[in-house]
Amino acid sequence: MMKEEEKFKSRLDLPIVEILNKLRNGIKYNPNGEGSVLVDLVDKKVIGFHYGETHLAVALIIYGYQISNEEYIREGKALLKGFMINSIEYQKEPAYHWDFNNFAICVLVEFLGKKQNNKQNTFFGDIASYINELKDFILIQKDSNNATINWHPMRIYVNYCKHKWTDDPTYLKVIDDLKKKVDLACFNDGFYEDLLPKGRSFNFQYHVFTVATLLFLEGNGIDIHYNEKSIQQVINMVDPAGDLNYLGRGINQIFAWGPAVYLLNSVSAVEARNRAWNYFESKIYKALENNNLIMNDLPGEQKNWWWDYHYSSVYFSHLALWLVLTKISDVDGDEWNNIKINESDSGVAFRRGDEFFVCLFSGRKHYLAEKGPIIANICSNSGEYVFKGALGPYCGSQYGRRYSVSSETIHNYCGLIQEKDFFGYYTQKVVFPEDILVDEQGLEVTITLKLKKSMGNLYFNISTMSPLFKIEVLANDSVCVLKSVGSTVGAYGLTTLVQSNKFTAKTVKIKISKMEALNETSLYQ
Repeated sequence: MMKEEEKFKSRLDLPIVEILNKLRNGIKYNPNGEGSVLVDLVDKKVIGFHYGETHLAVALIIYGYQISNEEYIREGKALLKGFMINSIEYQKEPAYHWDFNNFAICVLVEFLGKKQNNKQNTFFGDIASYINELKDFILIQKDSNNATINWHPMRIYVNYCKHKWTDDPTYLKVIDDLKKKVDLACFNDGFYEDLLPKGRSFNFQYHVFTVATLLFLEGNGIDIHYNEKSIQQVINMVDPAGDLNYLGRGINQIFAWGPAVYLLNSVSAVEARNRAWNYFESKIYKALENNNLIMNDLPGEQKNWWWDYHYSSVYFSHLALWLVLTKISDVDGDEWNNIKINESDSGVAFRRGDEFFVCLFSGRKHYLAEKGPIIANICSNSGEYVFKGALGPYCGSQYGRRYSVSSETIHNYCGLIQEKDFFGYYTQKVVFPEDILVDEQGLEVTITLKLKKSMGNLYFNISTMSPLFKIEVLANDSVCVLKSVGSTVGAYGLTTLVQSNKFTAKTVKIKISKMEALNETSLYQ
């Protein structure tokens, strides 16, 4: 296992260096005093109220220390100095990310604390004084009041560090309250909701980040009452092609990938980690070249599929730090043994057959990107996609107004859409079924959409990703005519938009099979 671990960790260096060096081009002299600032790759301005500066600075310092690169360390320290000088101004912004910034700096303090007596510190300078400077800064910082669950483990870590440094019992009470909220957000099947009460918001990206951060806390001596099912569900999410971020508000964003790699590596889930890493590695360099925090082939400047709060430098800095944390993490124990999970109270369902992998989701109410029931992923076991990553930012939803194109969001979907004339205005709306059933027979998978009642003016819609499949749709057992009506841009880039004729139905069946011969002339029946 150790040789396998060392071999994998050596693969981390190239993306770490590529990301760090790309972001270093945006480090500029701080006009407000000492140190430096980070100018965003796309927006060409400083996004100090987010967390790009702290995450990049800490990644530079820790990685620079590990490889004895004084330039990385010097640039990281200057960037962190500039951030601390400017923090009072940054904190005037309502969206200041307290927990992210505090967490990154605490990670650095604890890392350096373990290196104080290292004889190789001559290139770093006075570590003890630097640690005290960072501690003094953190001890006067506030916690965020952000209600999202994925922020809570970072807040736990910051309060843990404050208690460790001061022995003030007040922090223990804060930690206890935060742990209770995290526990409340966990389903019996191991998935974490991202807002309480349950039923409001859930997505794969923030489940990954929550579990990875909890795993980080556990590895740093903090007792966390989460169960191994939460880890297993991340492993379950990895589809046959290696993707794991195809459901909910975070679809195909790079934010999930650093924590995912950290998690899968930390628990020695070797097969799932390698499959996910190969997928990630095949996409990340193009995304970096394009300054795009969505892992597709499109320019980041277009901001396709970005949410209102997105900034490229912030997400790449986050990715860099978590890849660095993976690089320096200790991995003990044997290879992960998969756990069978019988419960499914989160609403996520994986269906694995001989030919196809299908992921379904029952839905939540807060974001269109997380409503349902929906088909979240249809992938052949050899790694070709029929469809994945339903819906997305939408003009009528929170954080989805700035960059979304509503028609593309609506059509980034595998299911039913209803057309209506509303007082003379043409409207389209996504129709969510009451239930979705999956049945695989031989080389064909059938997905049945059951509506609560019969509905008219429906058409079947799919933004399909591959020409390798035959798709047949039956409305109340009558075959529908399918046709390619052009292309659309989804979270995974350009897809072929296929739609049916209109019909009235209560039950719709989607039959999917691989092309039986290369000379077949029609993909759709």
